[in-house]
Amino acid sequence: MARSPRREEPAIDARPAALLLAATLALAGCATPAPPPATPPGALPAAPDSPAGTPEWWTVHVRMGWRGAEHVQWHLDALLAEQVFAPVIRRYGPALVLWRFHRRAAPDDLGHQVRFLYYADPAVAAQVTAAVGASAVLDRLRAGGHVSQVLLPVASDGAPVEATSDQGWPESIQRAWPHFAMGVSANWLALIGEESARLGPPPAGDVSALVEHYRAVNGAVDRLWQDHALHAWLHHLNALYGYRALWLQERRLIRF
Repeated sequence: MARSPRREEPAIDARPAALLLAATLALAGCATPAPPPATPPGALPAAPDSPAGTPEWWTVHVRMGWRGAEHVQWHLDALLAEQVFAPVIRRYGPALVLWRFHRRAAPDDLGHQVRFLYYADPAVAAQVTAAVGASAVLDRLRAGGHVSQVLLPVASDGAPVEATSDQGWPESIQRAWPHFAMGVSANWLALIGEESARLGPPPAGDVSALVEHYRAVNGAVDRLWQDHALHAWLHHLNALYGYRALWLQERRLIRF
């Protein structure tokens, strides 16, 4: 059976396209590149996706003073977490290798204090410091007497990931624990956000009303912990470790 003759495609002269490409490249090479857009005054630089240098530990201290054990304003921690630190975490989160909160209150020189610890390189740390220092909410809390002192980091607390862990722990726990603390802190912050949204948007201008809003938020989170911690947190944490038994220093009241 005879085959149909093969159709020849018309020849294409590539010289005009090559000449056009060469001319385009020549023009691009001679053109002066446009300068990057200027950063608006007062604006913070964009956060990198990951640390450019060696990460180190940095700590922001916010102190509320000591008014007695029955007058500890734990709800201010929740306010600071969502209104001051959460925006920083959202903005710089990809460049913060690890972060966590630490809360304490005792009758000593530190009194009631909440700390925000984060593991990042010095360039990112400088941006975080600037962002926290520029917080209008923090300024209003200080002006209203709710916050007595804010210490922004000027030097790191150490480069190794275990630098801020309890030095009495085994080294493996020291290095792994910051990951656990970050997850727990994120969980606590998410609960604050959930309860704050459930109670309605927090007031924007009145600092006293803002404080009262987070008093209610903190109370709601406390009740969730009291009612559900045994199963939602402690049971599932035990399950993650294969339900292995652990040693407890048991008394009439047990706190984990």
